[in-house]
Amino acid sequence: NWLSHFGEIKQKVINLQSKINRLSKATCGASPPVVKEIYKVAIEKLILYGAEIWYDGTARCNKKLLQIQRLALLKIAKTYTTVSTEALQILTGCEPLDLLAERVHMQFKMFNKYFKVTIGSKDYSSSDFDNVNIFEFPPWDCLPFYWRACDIPLKDTKNIFTDGSKLDARVGSGVVCLDQRDNILWQCEIRLNE
Repeated sequence: NWLSHFGEIKQKVINLQSKINRLSKATCGASPPVVKEIYKVAIEKLILYGAEIWYDGTARCNKKLLQIQRLALLKIAKTYTTVSTEALQILTGCEPLDLLAERVHMQFKMFNKYFKVTIGSKDYSSSDFDNVNIFEFPPWDCLPFYWRACDIPLKDTKNIFTDGSKLDARVGSGVVCLDQRDNILWQCEIRLNE
C-alpha cells in the first residue's frame, strides 16, 4: 500500500530536512543551489524509490507526493510557508514530483513490461525508441570536467599533489608535498596491490 509507504517517506524527508536545515539558515549557510543539489540527488531519489511499482496516478497519490516535495522546496527557496507549492516549483526550478513519478512509471511499463503507453492521443511502445547502450561511450568522453587552478600566493602554505595509475593489473599511487617555491618537502610512492 503506497499510503503507508508515504507515511514512512514523509518522516524520512523530515529527518533529512532537519539535518539540512543545520547547514542552511534563512540568511546564511549553504546557498539555495547547494540545497537544491542535495534535494535532487538524495531526497528526490528517496521519495521516488519504487515509483515504477507503487505509482497509480490518482489525485490522492499526487497530492501526497506534492505535500512531501513541498517540505524540501520551502528550504531550497528560503521562503515563507504561505507560498503555494506551484510557485515553489517555479522558483526553485524543480519539476512536480507527481509528473516525475508518472514518467518513471510509464518508462517502466513501456521498457520492462512492454506495454503500450498513451500520451495525449498517441500510443508508444518500446520498439518506437532506439535502445542506447550506456556503456558504449566512456563517461570521460561524454561529460565535461571543469576545473581551474588557484594562483593566489599564500604565506606559509604547503601544496600536496596526489596521483594514481593502473598498468597491467598493477596499481600505484604517489604523493608529493611542495612548499611555496615548489621545493619538494617530501614524497611517497606506493604500489597498492603487492
